Amino acid sequence: WASIRKWLKNQPKSDAVDLLSDFAANPMKGKHEVFVLSGSTAADDANQWRLYADGGTGYAIELDGSIQLAVATDVPVAPNTPRFSYLRTFDIASITPWLHVLYSEPEIKAALGQLVAAVESRSRSIESDDDAEGRDFHYEGLRDDSYEALATVAHLIKAPGFSGENEVRVVATFLWGDHHVHYRPGAHGIVGYATLTQAPKGYSSSVLHPSPDKPVASSLPVKSVRLGP
Repeated sequence: WASIRKWLKNQPKSDAVDLLSDFAANPMKGKHEVFVLSGSTAADDANQWRLYADGGTGYAIELDGSIQLAVATDVPVAPNTPRFSYLRTFDIASITPWLHVLYSEPEIKAALGQLVAAVESRSRSIESDDDAEGRDFHYEGLRDDSYEALATVAHLIKAPGFSGENEVRVVATFLWGDHHVHYRPGAHGIVGYATLTQAPKGYSSSVLHPSPDKPVASSLPVKSVRLGP
């Protein structure tokens, strides 16, 4: 977020820059609302084995990066919950495809420049709408989408010294995800996590719930498993 604020501060003033600057000054999503799944495009790398695989005794899982992932939960849907109920807002989750981490300043500038241009273009399109109510509705959607895109960029930025990891990430963001977050002990304390699975056909942005007759299949698009050296 600090990198984003610094870049926006040096841009010519515009409504798009002002909007994104407001978001960057006060990020809306905190801990346990945004989760990151990390991988590497390097299938067999000495540093990865040393740092992440217990001195080479672990294994590397190759996933099919073209397949969409989704959040799976063990919380069943409350009986008789209408499809468009307020309770369904707890089940909204945005899962990005695999995206390359942004290590260098030019990469960060390019991503933010494209975002500003996209916001300005969409804003011009909304302004041409003769329907005032329609404009308000579309502006609200623009705000939501702009924040989501900016936050995704924020969760892809990493210091240049890590560039040798060739990292890619999936960013999962909940609207309100408390119901679906689990906890486990980690090397540095308690870790919150969400469960991802291969998205079924026709998946949108909903969390996948089990039902009495159909549990959620928790499977990943595994292509291969490579054992450590």
